[in-house]
Amino acid sequence: MIAIVAAMKDEVARLGGLSRRSKGRAQVTVTGVGKDKVVATMETLLQGKPYPSLVLSLGFAGALSDDLNTGDLILARNLYLVESDGVLEVDNRYYQLAERAINENVLPYVRRDTLTVPNIVRTQAERERLAQTYNAQAVNMEDYWVCSAAARAGVPFLSVRAVLDMTHQELPQWVEEIMWQRERRQGLRILLSSLARPTRIPKLLSLARGVKRAQKSLGEFVRSFVAKAIEGGVCSPA
Repeated sequence: MIAIVAAMKDEVARLGGLSRRSKGRAQVTVTGVGKDKVVATMETLLQGKPYPSLVLSLGFAGALSDDLNTGDLILARNLYLVESDGVLEVDNRYYQLAERAINENVLPYVRRDTLTVPNIVRTQAERERLAQTYNAQAVNMEDYWVCSAAARAGVPFLSVRAVLDMTHQELPQWVEEIMWQRERRQGLRILLSSLARPTRIPKLLSLARGVKRAQKSLGEFVRSFVAKAIEGGVCSPA
């Protein structure tokens, strides 16, 4: 079974019915954002049944390189942890399969190193500082912890992320609040909040377009990857 792990529902919005279509060979788990939720969820996942044959960490990422655009997929090589010397090397045995799925759908992608951080990176200046300090090209809040749990359990790990925000994009502090509201499906509250602050609307529309583009890349990749994994006998039924 391929355990697909994501922090937010938005990141797996295009994967509805995947478990049914794959006859239980792929299952999606939403952990919640941040280290504590990821660690707790992974502990439960790796102690349950069916036991994963592969953990696929899926989701959005922020760009730390000007070469990355919204919707680009990042096939992670090394995972760095902010304010730490820790680095985890991603198991590369599934790289070829992932690249076949990516190329079949003509999706833009790169192999890059990523950095796990505890909070959303909002400013261009902070992105530049992190890129220079850690020599990473993208940032997210969960990969290091997902990979660490999988490695301890002896389960192969793969990370595929879609770029959401590019290096030049500044994210106001209220964006994080909107993100939590979206995650709780509080659509009416978001609408009313936006109408009360019309200056936010252009930024929200831009963010929504970016989310859809990233979701599309992730959805196309996963559907193709799971089909190829099943065909190649990588995963067995639940």
